Amino acid sequence: MSYSPDSAKKVDIDPSKKTPDIAALTHPENQLPGANIRAFRKAAGMSQRKLAETCKPPMDFTAIGRIERNLGYTSSTLNRLAVALNCKVSDFFLPAELIVWKDLPADMQEEIQTLIRRYYQAARKS
Repeated sequence: MSYSPDSAKKVDIDPSKKTPDIAALTHPENQLPGANIRAFRKAAGMSQRKLAETCKPPMDFTAIGRIERNLGYTSSTLNRLAVALNCKVSDFFLPAELIVWKDLPADMQEEIQTLIRRYYQAARKS
């Protein structure tokens, strides 16, 4: 798996937050995995160099910058980044609105799931 768009808008992330800033990710140009990777890195308080060193095996920190700008990546690289950032590769491809799902309390997740099930069932009956 490889992706190389011409450009991606930079995302400003508040490093004091534990989760990525959803508002910064809502621009269409920021819906690519690079913006989400950058958001997770910033939320973890890591520099590109620190993230590169945390990967197993370590990678060159300049590769992190290229990946965050969506200038190319492989599935192997995404797996290494996900492990280093303590998330799933699929998190890199989530719409911005769903990134905080895992941080919601269990009762809130349950309530949302129930509402979605009810809506889905009602839609199927129509």
